[in-house]
Amino acid sequence: MKCTAMTLLGCCLLAITMTAQPSFTRADVEAMLGDGAIYSYTAIDVEGSTFPIGSGSSGRVFDLTGFTTEMETHQRSYVDPATTDFPHEFPDATHAQIIAGEGTGEAFMYYRLDDNGLFLLGYATIMEGADYIMKYQPERPSMKFPYQVGTQWTYSSGTMIPFEGMERREEAQVEVIASGTLRLPQGEFACICTRDWERTFTRIVFGGEVISEMYSTFVSYDLLTKEGISASITIDTLDENSATPRLVDLRWSIPETVTSASQFPPTPDVTLDAPYPNPCLLYTS
Repeated sequence: MKCTAMTLLGCCLLAITMTAQPSFTRADVEAMLGDGAIYSYTAIDVEGSTFPIGSGSSGRVFDLTGFTTEMETHQRSYVDPATTDFPHEFPDATHAQIIAGEGTGEAFMYYRLDDNGLFLLGYATIMEGADYIMKYQPERPSMKFPYQVGTQWTYSSGTMIPFEGMERREEAQVEVIASGTLRLPQGEFACICTRDWERTFTRIVFGGEVISEMYSTFVSYDLLTKEGISASITIDTLDENSATPRLVDLRWSIPETVTSASQFPPTPDVTLDAPYPNPCLLYTS
């Protein structure tokens, strides 16, 4: 009886598995760039688990219902770059995203959106009293339109210097590898799956001497829907080409549009029941 309400909600959202391939354009992205509350679900105990990713043109089901999850709620805000603290550093930006961390103040991601794609221009904040500004040169594509199965690109940044003494370089290989159905406890949604291979290099120099060098590589799979619901799967990079890679991190987000801060929904009390085969979310508030 406790699971009935949530089960019915999932059925009402969408009861039929969908296989139509979404194709994203500028208009689709503009519809998703707004103020909203994000319900974020993080799967726990995924280390060592496997998940069948692979490639395929259509019909694949990405079933995320077999994991126990934790939930949190946060605010997402996209604003006019002119209203932020660093518009002069990113004059070509059309959108800025506010990232607010507890006790850390505000940070900003800057983007340019046009008919060809969504491009990340950089990141800026104040860190320990000094400006931390990382500019992507060239601009880094976040999406290229049409964003659909078969879309792919590679990216290599120049040397970026967020502040004196720090150097950072990034390279990436991105490909939309499949379409299908994203299956969540909240319902089923037509999606596309993107594979993102990324390598970063960071060097810290102090007093003319190198005090730190760090290399990192990760492979992630992003699942995107036209409803704004998305999921991200990070795998063990030691086996990046495996068809059933070991999971390091798994999470998904569901947006809820709000028009003002006063309408920001409170975080509901959540408990979990029947984690296998499908977790059933129980709202007790």
